[in-house]
Amino acid sequence: MIGRFKIFFMNSSVVKIYFPYILVLIGLKELKFIEVVFLVSFGFILCIGIYIKKKNFKTKNILILLISFLLINLTLYNFTNKDTLIVDREISVTGQILEIINYEKDSNLKICKVNIKNSNLLLNNKDVICIFYKLHNTVYSKDIIKFKGVLTKDKKGSLLIKNCTVVEISKRNNTGFSTNIIKHYLEKTFSKISLDKDIEAFLNAIILGNKNLMRSTEKDIYRNSGTMHLFAVSGIHVGFIYLLLNLLFSHILRNKFICQVFITIVLAIYLDIVNYPPSAQRAFTMIVFWQITKLFNKKANLISSLLWSALITVFWDTEQLFSLGYQLSYTVVFAIVIIFKTINFRYENKLTNFLLSSLKTSYAAFCGSMLLIFYYFGMIVPVSILINMLIVPICFILIIILFSIIILFPLINISFLSYVIYFFKYVIDSIINIFTYGNLTYFTF
Repeated sequence: MIGRFKIFFMNSSVVKIYFPYILVLIGLKELKFIEVVFLVSFGFILCIGIYIKKKNFKTKNILILLISFLLINLTLYNFTNKDTLIVDREISVTGQILEIINYEKDSNLKICKVNIKNSNLLLNNKDVICIFYKLHNTVYSKDIIKFKGVLTKDKKGSLLIKNCTVVEISKRNNTGFSTNIIKHYLEKTFSKISLDKDIEAFLNAIILGNKNLMRSTEKDIYRNSGTMHLFAVSGIHVGFIYLLLNLLFSHILRNKFICQVFITIVLAIYLDIVNYPPSAQRAFTMIVFWQITKLFNKKANLISSLLWSALITVFWDTEQLFSLGYQLSYTVVFAIVIIFKTINFRYENKLTNFLLSSLKTSYAAFCGSMLLIFYYFGMIVPVSILINMLIVPICFILIIILFSIIILFPLINISFLSYVIYFFKYVIDSIINIFTYGNLTYFTF
């Protein structure tokens, strides 16, 4: 089985594009530019030499080489214009606020992710973390503002603008369709159906990925149990929503193409609401490839969909490769695919099969994330295998209930479901508390 999987994996065309591209990106990070150019040139000459020697002029191989050549050259061209910024200097820029994060230790301090729209430096269309002091209360996500600050780099070498002050709110993003309207509606709904602030924070985190309302002690509990991924909109959320939409609209819309297009639009709106986290982007891109494959009646290839998604995401923003969200998203899903390919026995009992699938998914997610979690956070959480096996199915049911509430809330009074949500949170917290003990179920280093 493993031998067959290796052959299947290595024969995938995108592998021959993706991995050389990734090696070039790593090289640009670690080596001198001229060294990377030399290695890339040598690699292409070597490939062409092998094709000539073996007389293997297949159209497929030539296309793979041509696509790799174009992608790598575009990246090298973009890299020549990068890092020419003079840091530790005051700049004035205009940008659109993507996300506002309250700093727990100082209510006056706000950390914002801003997409730079207008700058005399090479910052245009880049997402930069900006630190504001006493940011105006009427500034919201998606607003376009002009501000001043000091351009610098953080410990990891990423660009950062600190000591930011707002000069003016140059334009409000109120024209046309804005997902802010939907986001505010969701936040308002969560506030109305919540029994207390903890429930409201829980709902905002699990649907919108907004953990700002959660208490730091609660965050630590979820982190130590290996369930924090449930509160940072991930591929699980996008997958759950896709399953729900597909189940709903496949019965309403008989035309497959229209149905899938409509689902894609809804998922794209959801991604915009939650500000495009890497794992959600990965899931969205994979689903699009999956839909295209199905529409053209081709055999679905999970590895191919996964790697095309990885290639498109990292080509769109090369810095994603070095972000934890990107790394975790793809290593976890890749591990899940491998586990399900190699351990594929089934039982007659449906409940046994369901529990086995849940266990395999949880085990694969642990294997795919363990080394990264250890490297970034100095933690290993073996109990996450058991906890996620129990909690993920519960969260799926909870998400179905929440979306039903969101749709029906304006029409009828369903406030009694607040107690249902409270019960689900109580069950989730109880499972976590039962199985989480320091130096026994998780280890910190």
